[in-house]
Amino acid sequence: MTRGADTAIIMPAGRRAVRSLLTLGAVVVVIVALGGAALLAFAAVAVDRLQAREEHIRALRILAAEDNPTNTLILRALLEPAGVDLRTVANGREAVEAFRADDFDLILMDVQMPVMNGIEATRAIREREREQRLSPTPILALSANVMSHQILEYQLAGMDGVVAKPIDAEKLIEAIAAAMERGKVGVGVI
Repeated sequence: MTRGADTAIIMPAGRRAVRSLLTLGAVVVVIVALGGAALLAFAAVAVDRLQAREEHIRALRILAAEDNPTNTLILRALLEPAGVDLRTVANGREAVEAFRADDFDLILMDVQMPVMNGIEATRAIREREREQRLSPTPILALSANVMSHQILEYQLAGMDGVVAKPIDAEKLIEAIAAAMERGKVGVGVI
């Protein structure tokens, strides 16, 4: 078992494993898989290392468009304890509808989703901002596809940065804090 401030691991879960992780100050998410086998997905995040960065994201209203329930659960486990007001949707069309109906400080946008993907949703959001003369809301792509030509595609669609999957808790919080501090993250893998 690997332990570290930036480590995410999926392994069979036992009481001993959960107890030892909790004493390390880890964020623990238990997921029950088909067949009743419990898996433990955890981000061993030292609370003191993230505390300063979490101050920058406390009380933010974030919209997360993510179709994978496990990834949504992980985003909740990482962001809600930091004080983020997180709203989740399952596809790009729902993200566009949520953006039209409410105000958000930042959007986390999965790139590959059903109904409307993250690139299409970002373009629709940016078009709405232009039409309504709204200030651009920072949009961070969430994707495992982080080759330079893919990052360029995200940038051309109007995304402000990329957080690589699997999601690293410290890098996610760092990217959100940077987006809020500077108003925009230079496109690149965080």
